[in-house]
Amino acid sequence: MNYINMFISSLGAIFTPIRLVVLGTIIFAMWFFALGDHGIYELRQLLKLETHLMQQRQQLNDDIDELNALKQQLSQPEQMEMIIRQDLGYIKPGEIIFEEK
Repeated sequence: MNYINMFISSLGAIFTPIRLVVLGTIIFAMWFFALGDHGIYELRQLLKLETHLMQQRQQLNDDIDELNALKQQLSQPEQMEMIIRQDLGYIKPGEIIFEEK
């Protein structure tokens, strides 16, 4: 009986009310961070999604730059004529095309 009382009193000295509150707060915070509403797993998923979206955004920006360059090229009549002649095979009236075989 004496040993039990000594053990309980030593536990009382170690686990003061303030220490219990701090320990409980830390345990709750760790649990909530790992398993809570928006825990570590969801954070990783969101970071993967963010990376994927940033790559898509970069690809779309590259496409926009390419289309703007093409738009700029097509806005010049000389360039437009060259593209029409090369890609579509148009010729001016009276021109003769020589093809190599």
